[in-house]
This record gives sequence, C-alpha cells and structure tokens, in this order.
Amino acid sequence: VPQRFVVSHTYDLPWFKNGNRFLRETLGGWQFSGIYVAQSGMPVNLRAGAKRGLSDALLLGTGVGAQRPDLVGPLHVDFTPNPGGGTPPNKVTNSGLAQPLVGHFGTLGRNALRINGLNNFDWTLGKRFPITERVNIEFQAQAFNVFNHTSFALLSPSARTVATPAVFGYYDGTQSESRNMQLNLRLIW
Repeated sequence: VPQRFVVSHTYDLPWFKNGNRFLRETLGGWQFSGIYVAQSGMPVNLRAGAKRGLSDALLLGTGVGAQRPDLVGPLHVDFTPNPGGGTPPNKVTNSGLAQPLVGHFGTLGRNALRINGLNNFDWTLGKRFPITERVNIEFQAQAFNVFNHTSFALLSPSARTVATPAVFGYYDGTQSESRNMQLNLRLIW
C-alpha cells in the first residue's frame, strides 16, 4: 500500500470540570477518542484463465493458471459492484485485454490495477466512574466505521480471470464491516 494515513485522537470533554461535586462526578469527565484511517487500494493481478480447455495454458506443468492476459489497448476495467443485482454483464468488452496464445506469458504487468482504498472512522465516548480508590467502572459507547464507508475486498481468483467474463472485474465481497455500534461496561480493580 503506497499511501496510508492514520490519525488517533483523545479529547477530554470540558463539561462540568468545576463546581458541584455531584455534577462533576456524574456528568463530567467524559472522554471522546477515535481513529481515522485512509489508505490507497491494494494491487490486483489479473489472470488470463484457461485457453482451449487447458487450465495450465503456459504449459509449465504447475496447473496454477498464472498466465496473464495480453494488453492490446488502453487498460479499462471498471471495478464497481453490480448496481442492479443478479448476474453482472460482461465487463471484458473494451477492457484492452485479450487472452494470450498457449505457452505465451501475456504482456500485462504485475499489479496493473488497484481496488478502491480504505476510508474509516472509529469513535469512542466513555467515562470512568470511581467506586472506591482502587475500583472503577468504565462505560464506553463505541462506533466502528461511523460513516459506513464500504471497502471492497480483493477479487476472488475466479473474478480475476478473463476466461469467466460473467464475473470478470467485479468485487465479490467486502473487507470492511458495515457500521457497528456497541456499549461496554467494565469493572476495573
């Protein structure tokens, strides 16, 4: 990942720091903290898939199917989720990619494309309530992926091949959870 930016913060909320002890102990002392992460997308290697029924079209005897496609024009593969649902349309047309000949390595380089990046906010609002000098109860309200930004996962091996145009160029899952909120109550002694 060539670019990654992370900021973490903690802010003691200034409410009710002075004045009535009851208000200070119950409504004061709250803390707001969080983490923000922004990073560029992960690289994707495309594979050419089977050619004329040969899963090992490079004829290396490995059977891995690591043959890359030929770059025959400007590379244009749209890595977007299928908005209408159902079977995705063929995205290979006008992609600038073609299947290479049997035994040929293909001209498309490594890491030629990147999936979308990550943009995530996690927040926590919490407070410690003293019970005795050594015993505290800590309450936290946590929110993960606050703005519900989706980060798509790397494409599955079947979706990275030109040989399966029905799913070529589409994400098949996410690597970030949807918005998630939880409440924590801890006894600290």
